[in-house]
Amino acid sequence: MQGSAVVAEGPLALLDAYRGVRRRVAEATPEPRKDPDDFGHGRLTRHAWGARTVLHEASGFRIERLEINPGSELAPSILQRHWIHWVITEGAASMIIGADTYEAGPNESHYVPVGTWHQLLNPGRTPLVVLRLLCGGGANQGVLSDEELDALT
Repeated sequence: MQGSAVVAEGPLALLDAYRGVRRRVAEATPEPRKDPDDFGHGRLTRHAWGARTVLHEASGFRIERLEINPGSELAPSILQRHWIHWVITEGAASMIIGADTYEAGPNESHYVPVGTWHQLLNPGRTPLVVLRLLCGGGANQGVLSDEELDALT
């Protein structure tokens, strides 16, 4: 597969995907659902650790923007059917992936394999902004629901 890089910029995020086609996520995503209980594109959810905004969602994957408050962390977790790719866009991150700890800053990323214990922390004094790509583990398995993700984060 050629040209599979993802580039994000601002809240509407530009995707630079397959064969260099560039388009705004807002234009590539269907209209948000009218039902307020239905999950909608661009929905912001606030948490004790910060905020999560879904930038794009399709069958089997979801791209999110996480803003983690200084000194906060996501709950440690293990995903049995999904892998994660974290891309740091602002701030400094400490990432625990399995038995290893990594420090990362803007334009750095790390991959979390399926079934691996992981945690994301903001040890800094400024907000940490991360793009999180979450991918499902099979043709019949989608990404985690909002409720499942909220329970983990």
